[in-house]
Amino acid sequence: MSSSGKNPDNFAKWLDNFWYHYKFHTIAVVILLTVIVFGIYQLINRQKVDMTIYYVCRDPVIVDESTAALTQTIQHYGYDYDGDGKVNIVIKTLFIGDEYNEQNAQLVEDNLSEFFTAYQGGGVMLIITDGYGAKYISEKELFGDISDIAPDAEYDGTVFNAAGSDFINQESMEKWGDKELYFGLRVYNEDSFINIQKDAKDRYEYAKSVLKNIINNTQVS
Repeated sequence: MSSSGKNPDNFAKWLDNFWYHYKFHTIAVVILLTVIVFGIYQLINRQKVDMTIYYVCRDPVIVDESTAALTQTIQHYGYDYDGDGKVNIVIKTLFIGDEYNEQNAQLVEDNLSEFFTAYQGGGVMLIITDGYGAKYISEKELFGDISDIAPDAEYDGTVFNAAGSDFINQESMEKWGDKELYFGLRVYNEDSFINIQKDAKDRYEYAKSVLKNIINNTQVS
C-alpha cells in the first residue's frame, strides 16, 4: 500500500547528502547573510553626526568629564548640518606619543594609521590637538591655512591656540583645566583628492564655520 505523504527517511537522506556536499558553501552563505543583516542594522540605527572631530594628543585621554565638556561646548558653535533637528558633533580621540611606554607602540601605530586613512578619505576636516599633536601634524604639513579667520594663528597661520581665549575661559570649559588646546583645519583646495566627494566642500566649509565661531566665541545653537 503506497503512501501519498513524504517519506521522512528520504528527506533525512537528502539533507545528509546536501550537507556533505555543500557544508562549506552553506556556512559561507550564512556568514555572508549575517554580515549583511548586521550591516543593515547598523546603518539603520547609526547615530547621525554633523561632524566628527579628531583630537590628536600625546598621551591617552580617558573619555571623562573634561572630554565630554569639550564635546558639549563645541556643539553650541555649529549649526544643524544634516537637518535632523539637532547638532551632534563627536570627538574621536587618538594618542600618538609612545615615549612613556613602549608597550603602546602598536596602538600608536594603529592610531596614526586610522588618522591618515580618515584624513585621506575626507573624514577629517577639523582637528584638535595638544602641543605635541600640533607640532607633529604641522611637521606633516596636514594643517591648512586659517589666517583669514585667525590672524594670530601659530605654525605659519595654520593653528589656533585656544589658551587664554574666551572659548576656553567660559564656565562650561572649567573641567578642561590647564590642558593644551589647539585647533586647525585640514589642507583643502581645488587639487585635494577628496574633491571627488560631492559634499567635501560643504563639509569643509561647515568645519571652517565651526572653527571661526570658536575663535570669535560666537555660539549659534
